[in-house]
Amino acid sequence: MSEACDIVEFGPFRLDTGRRSLTRDGKPVTLSSRAFDILALLVEHRDRVMTKDDIITQVWRGVVVEENNLAVQVSALRRALGEAELGTPLILTVPGQGYRFVGHVDAPGSPQVEPPVPPAPPPEPSRDAAMPQPPAPPRRWPMPAAFGVALIAMLIAVAGLFLPLRVERPPTPPGAPRLSIAVLPFRDLSDDRCCAYLADAVSDDLTTDLSHIPGSVVIARESSDMYRNKSLPTAQIGHALNVRYLLEGSLRAVEGQFSINAQLIEAATGAHLWAERFTVPRAHLGEAQDDIVHRLASALGVTLTDIEGTAAARERGGKSDALDLFLQARSILDHSDTLIAMTEAQHLLEQAVAKQPDFADALAELAWLLPRKASIVDPDADADIAEARRVVTDALRVAPNAPLALAARGALLTYEDKCDEARASYDAALAVDPDNTAARIGSTVCLTKLGEFAAVVKNVQQLLRSDPENPNNKVRYYQLGFAEIMLDQPQAALDSLTKSLAGDAEPVPGAEEGGRLEWSHLMRIAAMAMSGDDTGARAAYERFNRVWPYRSVWRLGAKFTRHQVALPAFKKVADAIAAAGMPRAFDETIDLGVAPTTQLRNHPLYAPTPVSIPSAGTITTRDLRARLAGGGAIRVVNMGVQAVRLPGTSACDFDPQTPADLAACVAMLRAGSGPVVVMGANPMDWQGYDGALALANSGVTGVLWFRGGAEAWALAGGPYQDGRLQ
Repeated sequence: MSEACDIVEFGPFRLDTGRRSLTRDGKPVTLSSRAFDILALLVEHRDRVMTKDDIITQVWRGVVVEENNLAVQVSALRRALGEAELGTPLILTVPGQGYRFVGHVDAPGSPQVEPPVPPAPPPEPSRDAAMPQPPAPPRRWPMPAAFGVALIAMLIAVAGLFLPLRVERPPTPPGAPRLSIAVLPFRDLSDDRCCAYLADAVSDDLTTDLSHIPGSVVIARESSDMYRNKSLPTAQIGHALNVRYLLEGSLRAVEGQFSINAQLIEAATGAHLWAERFTVPRAHLGEAQDDIVHRLASALGVTLTDIEGTAAARERGGKSDALDLFLQARSILDHSDTLIAMTEAQHLLEQAVAKQPDFADALAELAWLLPRKASIVDPDADADIAEARRVVTDALRVAPNAPLALAARGALLTYEDKCDEARASYDAALAVDPDNTAARIGSTVCLTKLGEFAAVVKNVQQLLRSDPENPNNKVRYYQLGFAEIMLDQPQAALDSLTKSLAGDAEPVPGAEEGGRLEWSHLMRIAAMAMSGDDTGARAAYERFNRVWPYRSVWRLGAKFTRHQVALPAFKKVADAIAAAGMPRAFDETIDLGVAPTTQLRNHPLYAPTPVSIPSAGTITTRDLRARLAGGGAIRVVNMGVQAVRLPGTSACDFDPQTPADLAACVAMLRAGSGPVVVMGANPMDWQGYDGALALANSGVTGVLWFRGGAEAWALAGGPYQDGRLQ
């Protein structure tokens, strides 16, 4: 401090850095040398958070010490200041950053010598007096003067009564972080006050769990604990702790259960933004504590992100900063994992990173999003994966040990079919944060591909415990049901798949292809049949076929990995679906009488194709086998499932709707010789039809369309390589 500011006063304390003394109500407060230096430093820089490194550097001056030495000194300093008695913290812990002095400094004094204290001092004059004390009055006052003095005294007294009210309700400071929250001590309302320890444990664990929300600032438990059993206005607490939100709650033990109430409050206004009320069994206290904490933290994480994301869009609009954009993206992803939602969130995250290139949370979130987006029906998959490689590198450079960045690297490796390497990355993320949702989700995907379904069940159950209120839990229940049916546990699978579909509207033709909804219905049909409910399974399949027609058991089986197909339960699942009514395969010679101009053409991946194609020839399975057996030079362009790779396949891969892709394939084929056989998955797959038509219309000679496709070839016993993943 400068010489002019050697003395400051806050509350009952007077800090004199020149004399290195601290007094409370005129009495000395004993502090160690280090504790005094920390206090002086925090008071001097009270306008900002002092990082732990800065404090250690300036207080220990070159001496190498462990960080816990600082924590010990700060704890001792808090005890010496008597924060618990004051009912409000003076030193605020900012998790992951450092400490900040938040006591109100009245006015710095100038260096001065303390006057001697007389043996019997008169009452100290009020600091609020605007004038010096008047001389002693005469023995009697004239009536008007006496009335005036009495009136002034009454006004001063009334003002004195209301002055504390103005001090007690300050607004939340505009500098409060946008995603800042304090968890106030939960109250034990049990009749016998039996469970105060559990209420404290819930408060403590919630503080820790909420600090994992990206972009959040959660006040440390020791600071929030100052408000235990204190009825103070929310604005006063929010001002003192410098937060926007307060979480308060209670716990009551009632007849073998714990009843939980919790409310999220906007500190400045006292408005209730969210409330939750539920019960958990009382039998196992450890499990009860985990259930309470995870349920509250899970719901609050989504709620806080929604509130701040909406506020950012409303309050700042086109002037949104990086954090605003990040929160808006998180809010979208918390509620939807469709291609549209992912694309919208991707654009917001890219804007956030453009505004702040070292924004670790935004980089990690974008890196985690891109491989997942590319793994669904994504027309921009190649571009997304190229961007993902760059963003993953940037995220790990900025934050090498960030769990989400490590999970993002795992997701990229998973997309590249490198699950063994991906698992190591997921394990590294979980070593840093055992409850990291992204890492556990990614690990579940890899375990599913590898057919390790017992581990999948364990993983998903952990996800449902640690994040029970996640809006995407429908996907997790599907993953759980799929794992259970592959473990030959159809009854358990039926329960999980029913939960996955709970609340969904009945699907109609045009519903998302190949997504969670379709596969949940399909596996539920298999579970019903495997459980002995043949009638229910057939009825369910009839409804399924109206929405997703022209499926075959073989085509669906081609989407399983090699590890999954090797499990005994795979055949049981396939047989159950066939028993419910799905055809095992389609005959390539059958003419379904459907022209390409019908409404079914709007299902380009799964509508039935005609038996011939303009501008190109056709070839049957028998003729194709004969040509290959005769050693003819045939180039095969496989536009369908990759589970079947014929000899000479993949002469070129292209999207018929992308001119550049088509041009590259045409140039390659023109440079070679021999017939060009174009195939899809089966007679219901328009990709082979469209590919053959596009090549023929581009001037490629000798184009032959193999209508039966991969399905007919495999069923006929033709030679091929299994191109399934893993």
